[in-house]
Order: sequence, then C-alpha cells, then structure tokens
Amino acid sequence: MNKYIILFLINLLFIQCSKQDCDDYYKKYNSFDKFPIVEKWKFNTFSKNKYMLPPSTFSILDDRYLVLVNKKNHNIIHLYNIEKRELIKSFGNKGKGPGEYMGISDILYEKRNNRIFIYDATQKKFDIVNLTDILRQKRFKPNMTTKVSLDGGIPLRWEIINSDTLLATGGLNKRLCFYNSKFDTIKTEGYIPGNFSDRKDIFKYLTSTDIVKNDDEKKIAFGNRTNDILEIFRFNGKIKKTIHGPDINKPGWLASSSIPTGYFDLASSSKYIYCVYSGEKTNDKMDWIKTLGKNILIFNWEGKPIKKIELDHRIGDIVISEKNKTIYFIFYDGDYFRLGYHQLD
Repeated sequence: MNKYIILFLINLLFIQCSKQDCDDYYKKYNSFDKFPIVEKWKFNTFSKNKYMLPPSTFSILDDRYLVLVNKKNHNIIHLYNIEKRELIKSFGNKGKGPGEYMGISDILYEKRNNRIFIYDATQKKFDIVNLTDILRQKRFKPNMTTKVSLDGGIPLRWEIINSDTLLATGGLNKRLCFYNSKFDTIKTEGYIPGNFSDRKDIFKYLTSTDIVKNDDEKKIAFGNRTNDILEIFRFNGKIKKTIHGPDINKPGWLASSSIPTGYFDLASSSKYIYCVYSGEKTNDKMDWIKTLGKNILIFNWEGKPIKKIELDHRIGDIVISEKNKTIYFIFYDGDYFRLGYHQLD
C-alpha cells in the first residue's frame, strides 16, 4: 500500500479516537483541521524596555495606554503611552496592604466611568481606581478595595459585561460565574466536562485564557490553555459554540506523559477573535516556553475559522486597538520579553 495512504489512514484514526475522547467530555462542538488562509507576519518593536520573565497580565486602556504586570520589579504595574511609545508610569508594590498585590491575574477597563479594575487572584480582591487619578498620583492609592465572593468557586479571569455585571472563569462550580457590582455571586452557568470525581484534574487542566467580548453581538469567548478548545458564550451564560481544532488533541487531563498546549491569550475586535496558539507538547515545567504561541488563529464571532498567522517569534499576551488598527503583544526574542506591534489591514 502506498505510504502516503497509510499515513493518511493513521492520521484519520488518530483524529477519530481523539474526537471520541472529546465526544465524551464536550457537548455541541464543531471541529476543523485547517484554516482557509495562512499568512506570515513580521512585527515591530514597540519600546526598548525588556523583561526577564513574561508579564503576567497585559491590557489596553481607552485605546491610549498599554498596561502590563511585571512581577520582578518593585513597582509591578507598568503603564505605556501608545502614541509616544514610552513607559510613563510604574506603580503598585508586592505585599498585602492597600495598593499592594501578591498575584495579579487580570486588569480590566470600564470606559463609562474611566475606571480600571485590578484583580489579585491570590488575595481574591479587586482594587478599583480612576485612570485619571493614576496619572496624577505620586503615590498609588486605589479608590476602593473589595473582596470577591467565593460562593460560585474561585475566579481567575474576568470580563465586565456592563456597569452592574461581571463574569469570571476559573476553578468554579460551573464554567462561568456572574457577579454584581459589589462582587457578590449572582449565578453560575455553563457545562464542565467530565465526571464529578474528575473535577480535581479537570480544574487543573481547564485553565482558560482571558475573556474577550463583543458588545454588539452580546457574546464572550475564551480558549483553553491545555487543548485546542475555543468556547463562545452569550452574555446570559448560554453556550453559543465550542470549536475544536485545528489539532483535534485530547483534553489535557487525558494526556499521558506529555501535556498538550493550546491557547495562551485572546484579543478581539467587533468582527474577529484573535487567538495566540501553540499546539506543542510539554514534558515538564522547564518546557513552559512552549506554551507561548508562534501562531495567531483568527475566527469570526460565529466561530468560523478565518485565517492562521505564522510568526517568527513566540508571543504571549495580546491586545488590540480597533481605533488604531493595531495589535500589540508580548514577544520573546530569545533572551528577553519585549513589547511589539503589528498594523492591521
């Protein structure tokens, strides 16, 4: 038999077996194995600043500022001016006091009130401060500090739905947890795959990317860090679509020796979801660099695969300014982590 036919049959068998694994754990998913368009991107360096470790959080504020968290520095939160392409403010220290943090996992921006929400996942608290106050303050002090309800589980990544409602993913009782403006639990929604007895391992491997949203279509999306599952939900918490591909790999908790890597981070525009994706496998903790992606996978908000972007460097977190038609990201140059950008068409 022709060797190419044999390879095709082996590959088909692998996909079918992996598909069966996901049939047992996921509901209503659509699978695919390739993108209709593949492009290569080259990108520019945003600033001369460099970091030994990848920033743990990266956000865009009002299309004017980039904010990132660097755990190694004394002032761990860095604010960059997009137009000037320079660092203009560093604030926030390590610790457990006011304006101090042990493990920031998300920074959100609420345009209506010009406020930023800084979430410390270790202390389970939000610091809320007006962006104008941050720019004026000589010594950083939040306007408000609030503990988060743990009734629905342990939240990790967040999104603001409106001024009265936020939602989170994490080690939750269900896939999503909704909170009011006081961070009390409203409800939990969404199916968690697997059996209850599997929950410990499932929570370990169901670590998600950040959450992105589309206000016009009232949808949110996030990807899984240890497989190629992208999930799209409606604002009310009802599942819209689960997309499985392009590798059709097993869920992370079913992996034997090597653990598959999946999505690292997401950004979005009114039309598209931009996903940093690896797809490689890690054998131990020293392989963490493989979790950074060398691809950006682009989907529309219906979950249709649009385009695959191949990159020369590994990248981590990404954000997008639709107003400036620019995507910004953290990239690894082989020695350091830096800020880069690419102008969108």
